Amino acid sequence: MKNKTLQKTLIGLLLLAVFFSPRFGGFRAQDFLLVLSILVWVVFPKSRNELQYIFRDSRVAKLGRLILVFLILSLAMTIVHILFGNLTVNPSLLFLVKEMQYFVLFGFILLNYDQAKFMLRLYFIFMGIQVVWGLAQIASGKAFGYYGIGLLGEGGSSQSGLVYFMGFAIALGHLLNAILERDKSKRKSLYFLFLLTLMLCVMSTASRTAIVAMAMTLVIAVVIFLLNRPWYLLISLAVGLPTTGLAYWWLTSFSGRIVFVDRALERLSMFSRGSSVRFWKWRYDIQGIMDYAPGWLVGMGAAVHNVYRGTLTLGADSQYLRIVYEKGVVGLALWCTIIITLFMILRRNREYLGPLYHSWVLVTFGMLVTGVTHEVFVVVKIAESFWTFTGICLGWAYLVRQGSDKEDQLALS
Repeated sequence: MKNKTLQKTLIGLLLLAVFFSPRFGGFRAQDFLLVLSILVWVVFPKSRNELQYIFRDSRVAKLGRLILVFLILSLAMTIVHILFGNLTVNPSLLFLVKEMQYFVLFGFILLNYDQAKFMLRLYFIFMGIQVVWGLAQIASGKAFGYYGIGLLGEGGSSQSGLVYFMGFAIALGHLLNAILERDKSKRKSLYFLFLLTLMLCVMSTASRTAIVAMAMTLVIAVVIFLLNRPWYLLISLAVGLPTTGLAYWWLTSFSGRIVFVDRALERLSMFSRGSSVRFWKWRYDIQGIMDYAPGWLVGMGAAVHNVYRGTLTLGADSQYLRIVYEKGVVGLALWCTIIITLFMILRRNREYLGPLYHSWVLVTFGMLVTGVTHEVFVVVKIAESFWTFTGICLGWAYLVRQGSDKEDQLALS
């Protein structure tokens, strides 16, 4: 895209829509903006050399092929079961198109990787606005979410909780990187303050999923730290156990005084009951949907669970089971390979990513944990936020790497 102003405008509007989800009837603004952005990009193509840098890497090319095969499998199974099975055009094609849209969004971010710094800045600004909105709800005692505080443009507890969780994991990744790199600046204190603020926001959404993801991510961050500093193990045990007890006492001390903490504790107390209900539901759905052997291998097509249940809302209650329902074990293996390939690419480029590497690892780990009981990579708000951040991280790595390669070439010339 030759016109940088137009490029930045469209990117800015797209990220704005991803974060705040303005709607026009039954459509979200980002649906229109993504199509418009791609059309403009086609009209004003980048030069071949600019476009090739990020895609000439064999691992990125492999990632693209994996995503393409994954989507082709989903399309093929959906068409087959619409023509010869029990699937209906609506909602199957709707869910299929939406799934494709997430990867198109990811691809569009990569195509504009030269604006990775601008996109990252916007991502943090918009996340900051959502945090301020959350704190305003906490301070006023008036929540706009289903159980606790919500986002601007979204009131669902899981959606709100997991977007705030992403902010929490990003702050935790920056703090972890600063500690591992022995950063002596005041940034560590700032990261820690952001961490506590986002932890409060996550708790105040009363989302059990987000709270569990936050707790598990804290554990994995400690594990990463100890793997890099194994001699801190005894110190961590000596400090960590009393600190955990103190944190629990501090949290429960707000019981009866802050309504959002009460709601969060109440929701967490229902965790075991919710788990048993899900186990029963999974068993019932599996028996009803996977009624013939080939379905386990290649799936039954997009939205088969919705057709089986007769609903347009998500209800499989597991990202991994939904993939198996729709694309079989083959589809699940492809999806896991996509995530692993992303990890390998970012790990290989971690020197160019800085704190974004640990942030992405922690965000993705939390998403994978929540995927056990929620379809987090299908929910619009969560999926778009994740793939946008992932595209920015990958684009940032190659943007910095490209600059480094140019400096090396100049030094050799």
